[in-house]
Amino acid sequence: LYALDAVHRAAAYAWLGGVAHLVLFGFAGPSAAEVRAVLPRAARLFAGCVGVLVAIGTVLAIPYLGSWGALVGTSYGALLAGKLTLLACLLGLAAINHRTVSRVARGDDPPVLVLWRFAEIEVGLGIATLLIAATLASTPPGVDVGAEVATAGEVAHVFTQGWRDLADLGRSGFDIGVVGVS
Repeated sequence: LYALDAVHRAAAYAWLGGVAHLVLFGFAGPSAAEVRAVLPRAARLFAGCVGVLVAIGTVLAIPYLGSWGALVGTSYGALLAGKLTLLACLLGLAAINHRTVSRVARGDDPPVLVLWRFAEIEVGLGIATLLIAATLASTPPGVDVGAEVATAGEVAHVFTQGWRDLADLGRSGFDIGVVGVS
């Protein structure tokens, strides 16, 4: 698993680092010829990185998660769901950018400014995804939690119970001494 994890990280860093460098390239105001020379090659590199990233990420997530219940019933599962959500957003932006790059490769004159702005957003979402991945690395995997996995019903109950009124708890006011704050 360590080797797969290393390749997974390398693909993520190559993709997001490459997009960050592409943003810097865009800030430099390249000529149309330079854009046509660089973007298609970068797009092929990024597509390969994303393919490796998703494939290995799937292979790694299954043994670490342990069960489908752990996806909603553990902190590891919640973080993984957040990472997958951000990845879906990243893939959507990447698909839009890839379409623009295809137009550049054909010699069309697409709105390149949109490409650079979407690439900036892609870098920001990528950094957020890396931060979630760092948090995942320090969270016990769902497979290790065992019987402490919350059921979907328990998770739903937490999100549907709403705000509690102090009067419902048998108190007419807020007593700071009960809370333990001095």
